Amino acid sequence: MTQERISMRKLKELFRLKFDCQLSNRKTANSCGISRPTVSEYLFRAAQQGLTWEIISELSEEELENRLLQKASPRRGETSGKPWPDFERVHQELKSNKQVTLMLLYEEYRETYPDTHYSHAWFYAQCQNWKKKLDWVMRQDHKGGEKLFLDYCDGPSLVDPKTGIATPTHLFAVVWGASNYTFAEASFSQKQMITELSKGDWLTHHQNILITGPTGIGNWYEVIGEPTLADAICERLFAKAHRIELKGKSLR
Repeated sequence: MTQERISMRKLKELFRLKFDCQLSNRKTANSCGISRPTVSEYLFRAAQQGLTWEIISELSEEELENRLLQKASPRRGETSGKPWPDFERVHQELKSNKQVTLMLLYEEYRETYPDTHYSHAWFYAQCQNWKKKLDWVMRQDHKGGEKLFLDYCDGPSLVDPKTGIATPTHLFAVVWGASNYTFAEASFSQKQMITELSKGDWLTHHQNILITGPTGIGNWYEVIGEPTLADAICERLFAKAHRIELKGKSLR
């Protein structure tokens, strides 16, 4: 039994990085912020259950937890003989419809089970307990090479060894959506203005990013839709870039 328990959201991300992105156990552990033995143990559990990424991606977090951790203890509703409300559905109804209240959902539950329902006080309390178990993180699934997220932040200061004067820098940080790989580069400004002598730090940073994706450069015109804009993007990104085209079966 592993000593490091992780959320089901992070566990799904673990399997996505390992099976879909083909990362090593070490890189998967670093991306998820967990230990490598923990990655190995959950991969072993998945293999025992015959779980592949195609199966895991279709499972809800509760189903995945039941498959991997083999919960043996029954829920209170099962031991008492009373039907247990579907709190995941309750949560989704409250999120998707502003006209729906917890009282309306309880009345619906009571009408469905007129002789075996729980009290409204119990229903409210259990709903609150269920919400405390949620991992409040925005969930996004990204394909490899499809999206990156970027922004500027305060960078390290450069100190002149002769004068001792520190010059602040701006750190251009990029994170790939699928693999969480990071690219960072410092500059003295965030200039976007293009001149005859310079493309501006903003465009230069973009040009220096390693751009990967399944869409060939020749198809960018069709994807972008505007030939003039596509010309400008391709020229500024790839004018001095090194192109590497990989052939053969995809490793994704």
